Amino acid sequence: MGLFEDEEPVLLNPAPSIAHEINLGVDYDNGIIHLTGEIEHDTGPWVWQLLESMRGRQVSIHMNTPGGDVDSMYAIHDGIRRHGDVTMTSYGQCCSAGVLILACAHQRFVTESLIWMSHESSGSAGELGYRASKDRRKVDDFQHEYWSELMARYTPWDAGQWKRKTERQAEYWLLGGQAVVDAGCADSVV
Repeated sequence: MGLFEDEEPVLLNPAPSIAHEINLGVDYDNGIIHLTGEIEHDTGPWVWQLLESMRGRQVSIHMNTPGGDVDSMYAIHDGIRRHGDVTMTSYGQCCSAGVLILACAHQRFVTESLIWMSHESSGSAGELGYRASKDRRKVDDFQHEYWSELMARYTPWDAGQWKRKTERQAEYWLLGGQAVVDAGCADSVV
């Protein structure tokens, strides 16, 4: 029954599942994952699970990210490489953790107005004591070395070049899709 006695009752039906999938950034029917916004600590497991559920199918990821969590970046990288047939289209911005995620896809497209930025891995030593900070720095150094090695797999630059580019400057920027393609971080501009 409605709010008023003379009002007809309103029966609500649940929304179709596709509405919920779109809200989550996934179109299962067409194999599309929308990876937008900051990559958080639970983004990696979420993308891994989606890729596993789409195993044996071609998947397209549409990405616009300022970057984010390093552990999720590696989980997404591993999920993409394990899946074997992922097309990535990056638009808007592809920064920080997004750089490796774009580079490792099997087909890599960028829009002409893409903003791309990479930097040396940075941890959150914050309030840590001296020993813990030193240990954290070792982890950060390892992650930057590993990131440089992975980027070398997917681009024409070797690991040393990636390391020098990202250590020499606080941030390394490529402005526009063609600059990203020219650097070998994507295959073509769409």
